Amino acid sequence: MSKIAKYIEKGKLLKRDGKYIVAFSGGGDSMCLLATLHELGYDIEAAHCNFQLRGKDSDNDEMFCKSACDKLGIKIHTTTFDTTDYAKKKKISIEMAARELRYNFFDQLIIERKADGICVGHHANDNLETVLLNMARGTGLAGLQGIRPIRNKIIRPLLCVSRDEIETFLKSERITYCNDFTNSSDEIARNRIRLNVVPELKKINPAVIKNVSLMTKRLADTQKLLVEWSEEYFATHSKPQQATISIAKRYVENEALLFLFIEKYGFNAAQCEDISSKMGDDISGIIFRSTTHELLFDRQDIVIRQIEERKTINIRVEKVEKCNIPDYYSIDMERTTKTSFTIEADRNVCFADAKKVVFPLTIRNVEVGERFIPFGMNNFRLISDYMTDRRKNLFEKERQLVIVDALGKVLWLIGERADERIRIDDNSDEIIIFRLCRS
Repeated sequence: MSKIAKYIEKGKLLKRDGKYIVAFSGGGDSMCLLATLHELGYDIEAAHCNFQLRGKDSDNDEMFCKSACDKLGIKIHTTTFDTTDYAKKKKISIEMAARELRYNFFDQLIIERKADGICVGHHANDNLETVLLNMARGTGLAGLQGIRPIRNKIIRPLLCVSRDEIETFLKSERITYCNDFTNSSDEIARNRIRLNVVPELKKINPAVIKNVSLMTKRLADTQKLLVEWSEEYFATHSKPQQATISIAKRYVENEALLFLFIEKYGFNAAQCEDISSKMGDDISGIIFRSTTHELLFDRQDIVIRQIEERKTINIRVEKVEKCNIPDYYSIDMERTTKTSFTIEADRNVCFADAKKVVFPLTIRNVEVGERFIPFGMNNFRLISDYMTDRRKNLFEKERQLVIVDALGKVLWLIGERADERIRIDDNSDEIIIFRLCRS
């Protein structure tokens, strides 16, 4: 118990004036956790889930938990789930269904009881099993860190002790607990590691559980330093732009460094490996997607943007003073005479001869294959070619807006260049001025 108390204090896992819910199954681990936190004087309540997976045994476990809490004077919250039905409806495994139901219940209790967190009974053996599972499935530095003491509102005060130490404590204190026969089933991957792999590792080195715990802590400390360093590194070498962030490929050629850069945007280790394998290829335009972001190879850069709900921008302007463009543009339009204005050398302003413009006007995204005559030139050019020459990436091309008139003539590649066909000349009397205001 003193070992656990020191671990809690050193890691600042619990607050003396806080309130905590203990996930209480009635098994040895949760029984040890409940008894220890109670003896240490923390304000705790218990939470028990009856998943109805083991017939009468599930009901007996619930009765045991209520009785144990009653003896200790601890308030207990219980709930019953039809776990099998939930798994079928969600098309997930029983294990995943139980996990979702359990943590949804815990989240609800935290709010209702105004608790500071949920304490669960994971211990050092669980940590070893997690590391081995992650290694078998393929993992990086994060997976090798195993189970962390605190993750969001979930707190694990027993990570400093092994299952053997827990059993020794329970015997010495004469504390009874429930046995779950599913823990001896070889059908679950974690159980196969617990029953077959860990005993073999103990034969090689009896201190394997302690050593792996030390390793995961060192790796967590290393990861923390790497994250702090990488934030400074990427702040120096990446370029945040409107709606995107880019970095030269040479700054993230190392796969580990690349992963530190892209994982915050939802890309996983497998995607990182795929992206890294293509780093040396000259394949501008290829896109990778996570659930939240898109990553683009653009010449010698990597560009990332958030995936947004696509919006059709098609705003018609009927000789109005101002029109608003959703999200990132607004256009002011004014009319004036040739003698009452000064031409500005500014990409955000467009001047047009009113006689060369046919209303109504439309503001929309560039269409595939669309052409214009760049101001100062004589021949048509594909807008996509023009933007390539301007070193615009694919994301910027997709985002580019134009103003077209009723005849479909491009008047202005907004924020870039006007069309030669609306040039002001000696015969111009009335001028239309478009002015771009970026938010």
